[in-house]
Amino acid sequence: VSASEAFTLSTNAQIFTQTLSSGSAGAVSLTASDITVTSSALVLSQTSGTGQGGAVTLSASDLVSVSGQVLTKTLGTALSSGNAGAVSVSADTVLVSGGGFIFEGQVNRSHGVGTLISLPASAYRVKS
Repeated sequence: VSASEAFTLSTNAQIFTQTLSSGSAGAVSLTASDITVTSSALVLSQTSGTGQGGAVTLSASDLVSVSGQVLTKTLGTALSSGNAGAVSVSADTVLVSGGGFIFEGQVNRSHGVGTLISLPASAYRVKS
């Protein structure tokens, strides 16, 4: 998704890719001047199979604000051996608040491994 100005994902909205088998999940990329993920919104790439999870990239020239969820993960099942994709959040300022989080890794005893979270920014702010 590319926006010339601000982009907001809110109120349980979701942008995600997923693989349940040997194919790889696709990447998710958001680009705008400001990106806001809020109110239980979700940006996700996951694998529940042997395929690899896709990368999640948020790139803003000014602000990325997360009070929702930005993540890649490998879900734990007997067949989950694919690795989670990388997460990259870049902006002049990255704000994580209100229970929001940025996560990359494995959950529920999956066999896949996590990769990398990259947060290049001029300023970071974390608020409860």
